[in-house]
Amino acid sequence: PARADPGAPGVRGWLGARGPTGLLACVADTSATTGVGHLSSIAVHPNARGQGLGRAVTAALARLLLVEGCDVVTLGMYADNVAGRALYDGLGMHDDHAFTSGPLRIRSRW
Repeated sequence: PARADPGAPGVRGWLGARGPTGLLACVADTSATTGVGHLSSIAVHPNARGQGLGRAVTAALARLLLVEGCDVVTLGMYADNVAGRALYDGLGMHDDHAFTSGPLRIRSRW
């Protein structure tokens, strides 16, 4: 899933960073296929952005998945997510697939 909720089916676990005011950054492990790790719901509290917390939690969970035996770690993002792209590029990640979305048109067969 692109977005994961705590306790939702398909969420294997969470990794986060806490501060005195609570949760500051998090990432979910929504890996569904053996050997392929998948990161979802990477988020940083607006007041904590620019401190490297998104990078820290993303890198930590990606490393953990690789240590656990994943051959590759994936994630999805919207093309206009400039901050996300900078974070993932900085971690050495790269685009592998591009998806296009649009309105669904259903044609009647009858």
